[in-house]
Amino acid sequence: MKISKWIAVFSTVVMGIISTASAAHASEQHSERAPRIVGGDNLMIDQAPWQVLVHASNGIISGYCGGAIIADNYVLTAAHCLTKFSAQELTVFAGNEVWLDGEPIEVSTMFIHEDYDDKSFFADIALLKLSGSLPSNAKSISLISASEQSELETEMGISMPNNFFVSGWGATSGDGVSETILLKGVSMTGVSDSSCGWNYDSNYQFNSAFANSIICANNTQAAGACSGDSGGPLVWQNPNRVADSDEGKRLAGVVSFGYKYQCGSQFYEDGFTQVSTYLSWINAKMAEGNSVALGGGGGGGAAGWLSFIALGLFMMRRRLHLS
Repeated sequence: MKISKWIAVFSTVVMGIISTASAAHASEQHSERAPRIVGGDNLMIDQAPWQVLVHASNGIISGYCGGAIIADNYVLTAAHCLTKFSAQELTVFAGNEVWLDGEPIEVSTMFIHEDYDDKSFFADIALLKLSGSLPSNAKSISLISASEQSELETEMGISMPNNFFVSGWGATSGDGVSETILLKGVSMTGVSDSSCGWNYDSNYQFNSAFANSIICANNTQAAGACSGDSGGPLVWQNPNRVADSDEGKRLAGVVSFGYKYQCGSQFYEDGFTQVSTYLSWINAKMAEGNSVALGGGGGGGAAGWLSFIALGLFMMRRRLHLS
């Protein structure tokens, strides 16, 4: 995985601060990660027709994440959004930029990656099979290919600015409190594997397995993903395919995690599950899903109801982010 970031043209002093912060959070590792659009603009759904809202409810708690349509009946999202729920407790809303105003579609099957780790967010990816039809204005987005990933990493090696776009209905303030009912999006710049602090362990050793499974991206402003954006799309535009009907837009990543004390920090990268790493898994699960009768539970499952009692206390708020 690799990517860049909206690197500011600041003084060398500020850049030194950024480097120091990156090194510092390398040592913080897993404890500082949290699943988390801050600083973005409102979008119409035709600007991101693949974007969906994944709503979960089990009768005690409810919450939401984002997702991306990758086929007529499949949505890609984050594993951490689903571990407390069954497929029957999920509803996908598609075709509208207003929160919960999209066409509701039930989920028949869900697959959570078998290697998902809820501490490191390794393999934070999941697939949903829909039991109903998408609205006519909802469109799928092509997955980035392995060869395109190589092109992207070459691009990131020269620090191409604003080469990603992330969208969602998540919190709009750095503290994760402010909310929005309108879809928002913001450009981000990829950060190379070797420059991303999340790819180093507490002993400052580079973790190639983790680096190959995530994309890091940042912004020179206080902008990025936040609570509620998890599972949403990180989109890259292939510069060699701009003239194509889909303008060369590819799903490169899935919103996974960020610095847990502040969304949209200029000093801490956001982490996205690198889609190209999981292409074989996605294809295998889609093939499996196509052989499963509607109503199947798929991978993952719901936790016991007692485990939700404490979380239910937080439902005095209007809604709960699953991220």
